[in-house]
Amino acid sequence: MIAIDTYLNETTRHAHVILPGPSPLETPHFDDMLWGFAAHSAGKWSDAVFPLDRPDEWEILIRLGQIMAGKHNADTDVAAIDDGWFSVLCRAKGLDPAGDPVAVRPRRPGADDRLVDPCRSLR
Repeated sequence: MIAIDTYLNETTRHAHVILPGPSPLETPHFDDMLWGFAAHSAGKWSDAVFPLDRPDEWEILIRLGQIMAGKHNADTDVAAIDDGWFSVLCRAKGLDPAGDPVAVRPRRPGADDRLVDPCRSLR
């Protein structure tokens, strides 16, 4: 078992390998679970407090998935896989990833802010 976490807990204690994920202060975050119980529709965006100096969790998961599929880590094009996934998400919302200025100019590939931005353009 491979786990990605910042500390040892009830699940990760069973892992053979624990890979360090970014801390909550190193990644941007969109609170959606808490705001689902609000009286009105709302959301709260929080930027990262500290810069991330290692691969983000999404990049680790892409690389692990490719290795499990039998590909070598050196042959994995993380950016192409991320762009492909982002294009699928845009098309699912009726957006053209090549023509929408928000979709074309993400702040950080793979990051939550890239996925939240296209939703803003639907308003």
